[in-house]
Amino acid sequence: MTLLRVASVGTALILAQFFGSISAWAQQDPDPAPAIDQLAPGSSSSDPSVANIYFPLTFKQKWLFSVEQVFGPSRIAGYAMHTMFDYAFDLPHQWGREGDSLAVRGLSNFGTNLIRHNLQFAIQALDHEDPRYFRSNLHGGFKRTKYAVLHTLVVRKDDGSWMPAYSLLVTDYGMPYLVRQWQPERMHALTDFEAGTMGLGVSMGSNLFYEVLPDLKKKLPKTFRLIHR
Repeated sequence: MTLLRVASVGTALILAQFFGSISAWAQQDPDPAPAIDQLAPGSSSSDPSVANIYFPLTFKQKWLFSVEQVFGPSRIAGYAMHTMFDYAFDLPHQWGREGDSLAVRGLSNFGTNLIRHNLQFAIQALDHEDPRYFRSNLHGGFKRTKYAVLHTLVVRKDDGSWMPAYSLLVTDYGMPYLVRQWQPERMHALTDFEAGTMGLGVSMGSNLFYEVLPDLKKKLPKTFRLIHR
């Protein structure tokens, strides 16, 4: 795999993403009509988390949400950190440590995220999933952990109801197979199913983090309150 080949593929993917963003901005979608929030699985009518008005995203808003998930500042920083970690520990060692290996690793990390979120967007557009995670108004560590885990597997639908998170399941269990198409064959110690299950666990941990993030930010000095979602 040469740097020129990887750079060409990466450039094509980035251009496709930006042209799609411009197209999405050009669409004149009407403002989404609000839908009354419906009961979450396992919650009661007295649950404060279901008392709000739910506003679904338009097609354009879903696309721009996926763009932010790929090109957001925190994502760019994540690519850089992941790339430097892989380079420092020579992962995968088949790519070596020549001058272009850093770029190959960086484009591999970026391409993985780009394909993941575009695939998620395509599925969400087809089955009308809402890509956002909605924090609860629950109290207690166990209740909030249960909520975060449940709402990794069950997500909003555009009509305000709930549905299985098909886009997450497809990408978590499909991405290991796709990534192995360009990464060295002997690099992976886990099977596709094991890697997908690990990815699902990471998604649950991420939702739990954002569930308690407001509480964490209250305990931090204002200068450190930079994380948002």
